[in-house]
Amino acid sequence: MTAGVHDKTPGTDEAQSRLPRAWLDAALVGSFLPIVALIPALAATGGDVIGAAVRGDPALLPLTVAALVALPCLGAFLADALQDPGLSARARMGWAAALFVAAPVSSAVYWWIHVRPRPRTRTFPGRRQG
Repeated sequence: MTAGVHDKTPGTDEAQSRLPRAWLDAALVGSFLPIVALIPALAATGGDVIGAAVRGDPALLPLTVAALVALPCLGAFLADALQDPGLSARARMGWAAALFVAAPVSSAVYWWIHVRPRPRTRTFPGRRQG
């Protein structure tokens, strides 16, 4: 584990204010849905996705739904990055900017560096154990 990334132990108030790892694992999958949905949309529209959007082509409905699912996933990563007690204020803003600019790629990188080392727990944010 990288020094200073997660120096808070589970069970403290700051550690419990962050999202559970299972939620971020699901958010990682959801953040890739628009990329997966783009492939059939390109095939259905003959590569003219923008023209199909202007025409209101129903072939873009799966892509629209995937994008709407990906937005809360981005929000989950943003919330976790902004609440990470192991990151400096500059690093938090850097991650927030990276997540906005390149969400699927940067969310995978954020997950690999900051979420993957976390232990899996069955607690929810704000709930005290014991």
